[in-house]
Amino acid sequence: MGGTRLSVLALTSAAVLAGTVAHAADYSPPPPPPVIYQPPPVIEEFSSWYLRGDIGMTNQSVSSLTNIQDVNNSVRDVGIGFDSSPLFGLGLGYYFNDWLRFDVTGEYRAKSNFKGLQIIRSGGSLYTDEYSGSKSEWLF
Repeated sequence: MGGTRLSVLALTSAAVLAGTVAHAADYSPPPPPPVIYQPPPVIEEFSSWYLRGDIGMTNQSVSSLTNIQDVNNSVRDVGIGFDSSPLFGLGLGYYFNDWLRFDVTGEYRAKSNFKGLQIIRSGGSLYTDEYSGSKSEWLF
């Protein structure tokens, strides 16, 4: 009888241990540690001098053309204007503070074509003047 009690006790102990091990596997892992904010490193400025560059497009317009034939005649401007063109700039400057800086720049505005047409009414006759040309600019 003592052997039976011992085997029942051993079986019960084994069952409890097996259930405990299986139950322990179901627990969720501990939460991750909180993230501590670290500010970005400070970058030291070596100088207040800077180099700048500019790239863009020009869009120029013409409000009117004056012609010597305009004096006694009726003149109508048709499609007068410039094509747009690219511009490129380069500069060197000095930064004093957030409110004050100085720079020296140079800019090249590439070739821009000009086209225009004037219709001139003189008496009962119609004449046309056609204009074309191009320009480029350097700015400093």
